[in-house]
Amino acid sequence: VEIFRKRRDYVYKAADRHGSGGGTSPRGAFYMFINIQKFGMDSLTFCRRMLQEASVGVIPGIYFGTEGYMRLSYCYSDADLKEGLDRIEKFIKSL
Repeated sequence: VEIFRKRRDYVYKAADRHGSGGGTSPRGAFYMFINIQKFGMDSLTFCRRMLQEASVGVIPGIYFGTEGYMRLSYCYSDADLKEGLDRIEKFIKSL
């Protein structure tokens, strides 16, 4: 439980760093919805571009009825999570 709490907090802080904000911090899941509205594209377009340009796969929020968000899982090793978040940050800076 503590490992996932640390990963959740790490993802939340990373989202906050690039201005998306993590939204509400999950209490029992292994994923987080991150606000992407400020990037001016729908969630499907954003997630497809991120997959193509940064090789990071996340789920568009529209599939969960939350357009303007992406769903990011943090059920990975710390090293993989760091790599993915670094790629996401680089992708966002390129927009």
